[in-house]
Amino acid sequence: MKITTQILTALLGVVLIAYSTLQSTHPIAVWSDFKAFQARVAQNDQCADILKHGGESEHKCFDDLITKVWNLKDAWRMIRYVGILLIFIPVIQIAADRKKRDREPAR
Repeated sequence: MKITTQILTALLGVVLIAYSTLQSTHPIAVWSDFKAFQARVAQNDQCADILKHGGESEHKCFDDLITKVWNLKDAWRMIRYVGILLIFIPVIQIAADRKKRDREPAR
């Protein structure tokens, strides 16, 4: 039962790493779309003023909005670290159990 729990914990860690990697690509795709939009708007002289605005704050521009979207990809990094931790905990427990078993005298 103990080994099963350790294996399931490690598998959960692998799933979290894969999930965070896949989810962190979504902001990158949105950022790419924003950059393409920015390039098209910048080409039109009548619409170039639109890029001076961005988000809810009047003090920010479109580039600030793009930067905020780009930074969203880093929000998934913590989940990746938790996944790595969940992989190493069972490995350390198994190593400690083996060491303990090797120290015990044979009956």
